[in-house]
Amino acid sequence: MAWSGDYHISLMLHYVGAFGLIFFVAFHLYFHIARAEFDIFPKKGDGVKSLKIIKAMLFGGVEPKSEKYLPEQRLAYFFIGLVLLLLIVTGLVKTAKNLAGWNISDSLYLWSAQLHNLGMFLIILGIIGHLAAFIFKANRPLLRAMFSGRVDSAYIVERHSLWQEG
Repeated sequence: MAWSGDYHISLMLHYVGAFGLIFFVAFHLYFHIARAEFDIFPKKGDGVKSLKIIKAMLFGGVEPKSEKYLPEQRLAYFFIGLVLLLLIVTGLVKTAKNLAGWNISDSLYLWSAQLHNLGMFLIILGIIGHLAAFIFKANRPLLRAMFSGRVDSAYIVERHSLWQEG
């Protein structure tokens, strides 16, 4: 693991990872915009509906009817999207420091570095929160779907009764 202490190797690996992240975010956006798939974006009332669904999962009860995506899924998507945007923008600002002919102020670099670190912390929290959703029995059928890309039709009828197509 001696290579991990080499600044230049670590920097290049970070840049390769950043390029991959930017590529996949751009591909994801292009793919869904080209297909006009916008039903994952948050809608008015998602916060209240999410609380009702979580309350129903914790204490029993009836969940409100949902569309293709549950309200908390739409909110999680929005959260992860904002954090990825924060990481990309602050990462690009930090990269400008390493380019010849670009001079950024120390305060801009400091803020970019701190926000970049905050973004990484928030991504880790988001991933933990995302995986913690499987603690609830109602979400467990989705675990298989993460790997297969398919959701059981009984699950769809039960939890996504407002989903009209598919």
